[in-house]
Amino acid sequence: MKKILLVCSAGISTSILVSKMKRAAQDQGIDVSIQVKSITGVRDVIQDMDIVLLAPQIGYEQKKLQELAGDIPVEKVDVRDFGILNGEGVLREAMKVLENGTES
Repeated sequence: MKKILLVCSAGISTSILVSKMKRAAQDQGIDVSIQVKSITGVRDVIQDMDIVLLAPQIGYEQKKLQELAGDIPVEKVDVRDFGILNGEGVLREAMKVLENGTES
């Protein structure tokens, strides 16, 4: 099982996106655990993840979170996918990074 962490500033739209990602994973038979945390709550869980995704509004935190994450990829969610709450697209991009290495 792959573990995905989605990091945001507050959480309402991100929680909806995570629900859509979970539904897409279930529909496609992908074995993942997807969590959402605010930027202030990542320190305790980041090392247990396989990938960390940043909501666009906190993309500027990528370098800081990459330092915390070490070798775990930290990627920004595509602004368009985030805006339209495209859970399937965000999941697809996360799985590509997990299979092929980091995009950034």
